[in-house]
Amino acid sequence: MLTPLSLVLFSWFAWSAEPKTPLPDNFIILSGKITHVSPQTNGKTTIELTGPFGSNTPSKIIPLQNDGSFTDTIKGVSGVYMLLDDKNQISLYLEKSKRYSIFYDADQFKKRPVTLGGADTAINRYYIEKSQHRLFFDPTGSGKTEAEWRQFIGELKANALEKIKKSALPPKLASFETKNTEYKYLFDLFLYLAYKEMDDPKFKPSAISVKELDIDYSNEIAFKSYSPYWRLVTEHHFMRFQREEKKLGKGKKIAFFSSTIQNETIRNVMIGEVAISELKAAEDIDIFYTDFSKSYTGTDEKLLERLKDTYLRLGKLKKGTLSPKFTDYRNFNGGTNSLEDYKGKYVYIDLWASWCGNCWNEMPYLKQLEEKYLGKNIVFLSISTDEKTKDWENTITEQKLTGIQLLQTPNNKSFTREYAVYGIPRYIFLDPDGKIIDYNAPRPSDMKELAALFRSVGL
Repeated sequence: MLTPLSLVLFSWFAWSAEPKTPLPDNFIILSGKITHVSPQTNGKTTIELTGPFGSNTPSKIIPLQNDGSFTDTIKGVSGVYMLLDDKNQISLYLEKSKRYSIFYDADQFKKRPVTLGGADTAINRYYIEKSQHRLFFDPTGSGKTEAEWRQFIGELKANALEKIKKSALPPKLASFETKNTEYKYLFDLFLYLAYKEMDDPKFKPSAISVKELDIDYSNEIAFKSYSPYWRLVTEHHFMRFQREEKKLGKGKKIAFFSSTIQNETIRNVMIGEVAISELKAAEDIDIFYTDFSKSYTGTDEKLLERLKDTYLRLGKLKKGTLSPKFTDYRNFNGGTNSLEDYKGKYVYIDLWASWCGNCWNEMPYLKQLEEKYLGKNIVFLSISTDEKTKDWENTITEQKLTGIQLLQTPNNKSFTREYAVYGIPRYIFLDPDGKIIDYNAPRPSDMKELAALFRSVGL
């Protein structure tokens, strides 16, 4: 009988023995075996491969066999891809017209060796080790002073740069990783200072931090090439707006970005980032849609399609119209429920998912709401859009979530589709007849605004 290790080696030798016929340009073959990946609610086990940043290469879902093995042909560009199982994010360098393989245990990725085969194994050894040692930390600094935070992220940067120097990366990739690391440091510094400013408007960053962040925020090449720079620039412009929002008022992001961002590419990205949310919050969606069409000069077809779809859907969701329905959503406490079950009561719907950080931020406020309106003629429905039942169940248990907890049926997403839900959290408020009061209701944390909405209907 073959041992598990023998099976891995056998799989690798079988793969390496395949005839090495030349691959067509733009195609990459990735194969291997990944064990202990949790199945989704539909019973299928998959991994996801996302393309290099800025390449517009679409993500690809790759099915795993029962034993975790897989093989797929990918059409894309050369660069650093991201392989996602349900527990890990793994960087891989893949080049056109080459074959690659990877074998690992998803539960033990950070503790056990990963077997690589095919092309560029020395390069990918660097990316595997980088992924295994990837550190996730609280961007607010967890109570660190500015000096302590600078030291913390400075040491991370120094260690990363040292590993690049010792790696087998070719010069071009080494240069890319170096620049990426430097931008990551600046982004971590910027985010920390932004949180400090939000917590304490009187806070002033040190002269050295101000000097380090005095960079060009309109570098289009860097914006298209480096994810940390992209995030730095977008957050920079959001913070600029936040400082002016009291004077400008809500619903003015697009006008602000149009008038303050000179680079057309960056301006269009910023407008695209807020277009859907601004449309949902607009007092008159027709005026908004016209103004957007004048401001946005980009060619992102997916954005334009989504915005038009949202515009058309929201046009049907006017106050007083019957809400779209959902049926047989799984209830955490057992059984299933449909929207019709709650007729006769006001319904406040929270659309969320376990992976959504902003959803987690709203959870304490939602609990307060449920306590405040206990005994009133209102129910609070939390509908998760999670693909994996286990993620949904674990979050409810760990966070001790209250209210009515339902799970969207994976093969029936018509409710969120009809409400043009392209981002969460999202809140909907219905009357006792199942008619729409607000298709984009205030968040639980918007306590004054939400209380006023509830008072307007007698709650």
